[in-house]
Parts: sequence; C-alpha cells; structure tokens
Amino acid sequence: MREKKITLVLILFSFILSAFGQLNDSKTLTFRVYDEENNDPVPFANIYFNHHQNGCETDLEGSAFYSNQTFISNFAIVEVSGFLKDTVIIDTQQNSSHYVIKLQRQFERTEKVNISLGINPAHKWLKLAQSKGKENDPRYFDNYETHIISKSVFTIDRITAPFIRDKTNQKLLKLFDTLTQVTDDTSKKVLPVFVSATASKYYHQKNPQREKELVENTFVRGIGVMDASFIGQVTGNALVQYNVYKPILQFLGKGILSPIAPGAKLMYRYKLLGVDKSDSLRKFIISVSPRNKKDIAFEGNIWIQEETGAVIKLNLRLRGTTNINYIDRLLITQVYNQSFNSKPALGQSRVQIFMTEVGDNLPGINALNTAKLGVYKEKTDYPLNFFLNRFDIENSSSQNTADTLFALFDSSEKRILSRIDTIQSLPYINRSVQLLTFLVDGYLGYGLKWPVELGPYYLFGSYNPLEGVRSRIGFRTSYYTSPKWQLEAYAGYGFKDKKFKYGGKFSWHPSPRTGTNLKLRYSDDVELIGFTDNDVVTSGDALVEALNMFGSRNVSYCKTAQVEFNTDIIRGLTLTTKFSNRDYDVPQNQQSILSWYEDQQSQTLGNHLNNSTITTQLRYEPKVFYLFRRGRRKRVGRPGPTYTAFYTKGIPNVLGSTFSYQRVGARYDHRYLWGGIGRSLWGARYSKVLGQLPFPLLNLPLGNNSFILNNRSFNQMNLFEFVADESVQGYFEHHFNGFILNRIPVLNKLDWRMVLQSKAIYGSLRNENIELIPNQGRRETAKPFNREPFIEGGFGIENIFNFFRVDAIWRFSHMSLADANNFGIKASAFVNF
Repeated sequence: MREKKITLVLILFSFILSAFGQLNDSKTLTFRVYDEENNDPVPFANIYFNHHQNGCETDLEGSAFYSNQTFISNFAIVEVSGFLKDTVIIDTQQNSSHYVIKLQRQFERTEKVNISLGINPAHKWLKLAQSKGKENDPRYFDNYETHIISKSVFTIDRITAPFIRDKTNQKLLKLFDTLTQVTDDTSKKVLPVFVSATASKYYHQKNPQREKELVENTFVRGIGVMDASFIGQVTGNALVQYNVYKPILQFLGKGILSPIAPGAKLMYRYKLLGVDKSDSLRKFIISVSPRNKKDIAFEGNIWIQEETGAVIKLNLRLRGTTNINYIDRLLITQVYNQSFNSKPALGQSRVQIFMTEVGDNLPGINALNTAKLGVYKEKTDYPLNFFLNRFDIENSSSQNTADTLFALFDSSEKRILSRIDTIQSLPYINRSVQLLTFLVDGYLGYGLKWPVELGPYYLFGSYNPLEGVRSRIGFRTSYYTSPKWQLEAYAGYGFKDKKFKYGGKFSWHPSPRTGTNLKLRYSDDVELIGFTDNDVVTSGDALVEALNMFGSRNVSYCKTAQVEFNTDIIRGLTLTTKFSNRDYDVPQNQQSILSWYEDQQSQTLGNHLNNSTITTQLRYEPKVFYLFRRGRRKRVGRPGPTYTAFYTKGIPNVLGSTFSYQRVGARYDHRYLWGGIGRSLWGARYSKVLGQLPFPLLNLPLGNNSFILNNRSFNQMNLFEFVADESVQGYFEHHFNGFILNRIPVLNKLDWRMVLQSKAIYGSLRNENIELIPNQGRRETAKPFNREPFIEGGFGIENIFNFFRVDAIWRFSHMSLADANNFGIKASAFVNF
C-alpha cells in the first residue's frame, strides 16, 4: 500500500513538473518592422497567423511581441496600409526568435482612388472629423491634469569620408554604435551625444485657455550640457508635441496645415485605405498626401473613429522634398489610448527629426523624443496666479525620482549613457564644445565656470561713418559669480575720430519668474539718433544696433545714463519703467544736418542736446511664455498679437536737461502662420509729441541709405528725410515659404521663396516745431509730409543658397523730390530653415 502511495505521489509530482514546464516553455516571437526606403520604424503594422487570428500590432517604435504555448503557424503575415504585404517564415524549431522585416511602400496613382458616384469615400470621414473637431480637441476639454514621462535622444549620423580619414577622429569612431530605437540599419552607426528623461505634470484650464507644465525632475547626460533644468524644459512635453486638431501646426517657425483642418482638401489628397474592426466602434484608415510634393504638408495615415469622429491613431511625416532647409524628414506618431470624460485623449507620442542636409562633408543630426501620458484627472482648484508661467520647475527634486527616471532607460539607452561619458573625456571634444559654446553665446569662458567672461566677439570690430573702423573689448561677470546680479563693461576706440568710448551696466534679477529686474547703465559712446536713443524703438540688441549704424549718417556722440525696472503684472503683461538722460554732442560734419534754431529771433543755431525723460511702457503678448536658465528667463514667442502702449515725459532741469514735453503712443504687431502658404507679419503704430522741440527729438522715421535690407526702417526713405510731431504708420510682410515658386518649372528646383512687403507712414508737424528747423535743413532734410503719406513696397526672393535674401523696393509717393530714391535693391543674409 505504501509503495502505491509513493508511486501516486511521484506521478502527481511528475505531472506538476510537466505542467509547470509547459507554462514556462512558451513560444515567443519579437518583430521589428521598418520602412525599406529609409529604415524608419513602421507603427500599427498588423502581424497575424492563420487568417487574421492570434495576431499582434507594432508599437510606435515598430516593435511587436507575441507569445503562445505552441506555434499555431509556420508563417506570419505582416500588413499595414500604405505598404506591400509581407510574409515571414517562422522557425518552429526555436522557442524564441527575433525577426526584422523591411516593408516596401505601395505607390498608387491618383486616378486609382476609388470614387463612388463622384464622391471620395475618405471625404465622408474627413468631414466627420472636422465637424467633431472642437469636441475632441484637448484645448476645449474641461480642466484636467496628467503626468508625462518624456525621453529624448540626439545622435550624429551620416559619417562622411573626410571625417573618417581624419586621424583625430579615430578614437571617436570607435564609440559609434547601432541603436535600434534610432535606426535598424546595422551598417549605419551613430554617435550618441545627448540623452534625457523628464518627469512633469501638465495642467490645462479651459476658460480662459491656459496651460502649464511643472517639471518635477530631469535626468540629462549630454556633451556640453551645463544646465539640466533648462534642457528639461526644452525636451519636456509642451515644446515637442503636436495637436492634430489645431488648424496650423508649427515646425521651425513655419506653419503646417493639419490634415483635418477646414480647407485642408485644397492642399491634401485623401484615400480610404481600409477599416479597423478590432473595437466596438470601427476606425477608418485615411491616407493623406500633399498635392504638391514641395509644399510644407504631411503624408501618412490617420485613423478616424466612426460616430465620434475622433482621431485614434496617426502616423505622419514631412519629407525632405518640402521646401525646408536642412531637414530630411519629420516623423510624428501618436496613439490616443487614454480617456477623459469618455473622449479619446493622447496617450503616447513619438517625434523624430532627421537633419542630414547641412553640407556634403558634414554629418547629420537625428533627434528623437518619445512621451507617455498618464491618467487624465479632472482638476478645478487651481490657485491664484497658477498659470502665470507657462513653464515652472519644482523646487525640490529627490534622488529617488532621478533613479526612477534612470530605470526607464533600456539597455541600449544605458549603453548610450556610458559612451557619452567616454566621449566627454576626450580632450579635443572638450575643446570643440567650448569653441561651439563661444560661437553661439558670444562670450569666451561661458560654461567654463570662469568668474568673468570676455566678449561678445561679434563686436570686437565694427564700422560706422563717424568712427570709421571701431574696436571694442568687453567682459561680464558669470552665473558662477552670482545668479542674481551681473556686471558688464566695455571699452572701444574709433580709428577715424581717434576717440575712446566706454560703458557699463549692472543688472539685478531677484525674481526671474515674475520678470522682475533692475538695470543701471552708463556709457560715453555713439548712438544712432532716432533709433538707439529711442526707448520705445530700440531693440536692446547690441548686434542689431551695430548693424543699423553701418552706413548711417546720423551717428552722434552721446553720454547716456539709464535706470530701468521691469516686472510682470499678469501673465503676458509686462510693465517697463525707464529713466534716461542723454547728453548729445553732434559732430562738426553733421551740424548742418542736425542743427536747429535755439533762438528763433536771432536764428542762433544749436547742436547740443541734453534730454532727461521717464518712460512707462505696457506690453501685452497673450501667447508668450518663458524658459528659465541660469537665473534668467528666455522669451519664447508664439504666433499672435502683441499690444504696446507707452508714455514719455521730458523732465527739465534734471542732470542739465532743458526740454519739457510729452510723448504718447501705441503699437500693434501680429505674426500669423497660414499653414502651407507661409506666414504674415503686420502692424501699426501711432505716436504724438506734445510740446515745442528741436526736430531730432520729434518723430523721425528711420530711413536707409545703405544697400543692406533693414526691416525696422523705410528702405527707400533717406535718413532724416521726414519729421513729424504726430504720426501713424503701418506695415505688412508676407513670406510665401515657396508656395508660389514651388509651382513654377525650373524655379521649383532652386527652393527659392517669395516675399511681399509694404510700408506706409503719414505725419503732421505743427508750425511751432517747423519754425525751429533752419531754412537750409528745411530744404534738404527733416521735411513735413505735406498731406501726402510716404509709401513703399516691393517683393523679394529669399533662401538663395539657403542664406541670402534680395529685395526690389519701389517708392510710391514723394517721387518728384530731387534726392528721392524711387527704386532700390537691398540685400541681407541670415540662417533660415
């Protein structure tokens, strides 16, 4: 009996071991599906066995995993819309296998689109998505919050023969690696230069529409990275995500018309590819493609759900054939697998940018960002001023959170981290990073933890008619000296006038998040009357001001003392108060142009101005937001309007000033992206001076006697040609982004882009101010408008050799004057995507 029990126990134990072994001896298959054309991952590909049974689907990275107790078939079918179907033979002798599949694109002619009774069936579902767009647009969701984990990887690829032959690169070449999440081409190795992971909370308010991203923690490892918190803001969710429900999507300052935007049929072709019946509500797969391959428009597939009209998935790309410089392609993949109030909400996103056309002998850049969004939770208790800043950084960050972010990296990404550490240890890499940082920032010592930094290098040498060739050297205290305050100083010398100049500025930034700062400045230098001496017009950019002085005749000596205070009142509304004292000393060779009557009866000419003013300005930019870096904030402007109002009071008997007057004005500027057909800039300005003043202190429209195009000036107006004490002006400029020239044979191969521009100004001048202008000056310069506005306009071609712009500009009024420039060619150069 005992033997039977033992036998029974052994049989039972053997059965349990056998069953357990079968549970753990499952058959596993992993798949990576790529586009054969360029090795991009193919998401949403269906992999199935035995006639659409027991299948799986690739994720955003083109990966799929299948597990079963037995092989139900010795082959798998791979199928996805837009590609030819492929068959994979399964090795049933192996328990675990990995398959890499390259799919060929399926090209169909436009006339093969199925049209029934003259109606494209894809248009039915497109119309549904458009009609339900506002209901499904997350911008119109009720107040909510969600958690986001985003990861970014930057690599260098497309290694050229000169790079390989360079002996200094041999150590670097050994660090190149094949990264499956970047490319599947095993022969194409890339050099990892940056990896980051960011955990943040995203908040949305419906009415009024507000959004905020609170960066909780950031894990960053990259060559030359010095500020992880700033990188966390840049690589977080908000700057890299695309909302397909927005009519216009922005990319590198250009507008891309969404495939489901109203009127999108004018730019896109649509085709119904199939129906996904995996859920209770069917999803219709719509193929989109641009009507003109040079237009900035997407191609790819979108999945539209029946009844709701919601976009459930999308896989779009912007090809390198579009008229965008340096970009080979942009890939956007999204899955709406989250839910908020029964509406599909974005759950996963993948954005990849390939920059591979910078130059024939230069490597390309591959940037990849992925994001996963958590549960959407309703939120109603936002505190006061919660949305004051679009971005914010959590004050306390725990090591546990950083460790959690590090744990999100897979083995391939962790290998990247180790290689980045090795790369940074190479001495010549450090030198290269320092040189690049110097070129971008302008100051030698930036990022090297020097207490003092030298620069900016672009002002070491310059030219203007008064000083001739000018040299300058300057310095500033660094962030490592103090994150709250900064001291700047410089000294310059003009080789023509043989005079030394100098200046200094002290800045205090107690609260960057509210924009609160105080600036003190003093200089004994030269200024451009009507531009750099105008507290409302001047840009504050030293390089812009230096370029405007080039070739200008109204450069004058000036001692300047200023106190400036800035702070935010509410989000987007900034208050600026500035006290200025300027003591002008007009050069002898310009006194005939800039002189005025100090005494009308004796007609005594004056050429020395001492003017003290206090200016208050309110600037409102609803769509502006800021990033924070090194105790400062960096402005990020979005397309939209900007409103400015200002008031200036001339204060007599302060630091020797002699003028009492008032200046009031307002300005409106708007930047708009049209999606596909370019971008427009327009605006208007009004200004009025109350009081009797020498004409250099009145409203002087900025002319341009040089051959360089200046968007701030009237390019066919002479310097000091007109003067007014009350004026109104407007401008309009439209950049077509190649929309017109893309359609002209031969020219469409040059990637040129057309620009239209027009400016007008009209002003009046009271008799009391006319009487202060000498007769000679009244005839030659500083003339009233005499009831006729000044109007100019023209067109230009930009993106010539990806760098130059040339404009032909006509003068349409005041054309009979002896010194009128009725036509001119102006040129400029700038880096343009």
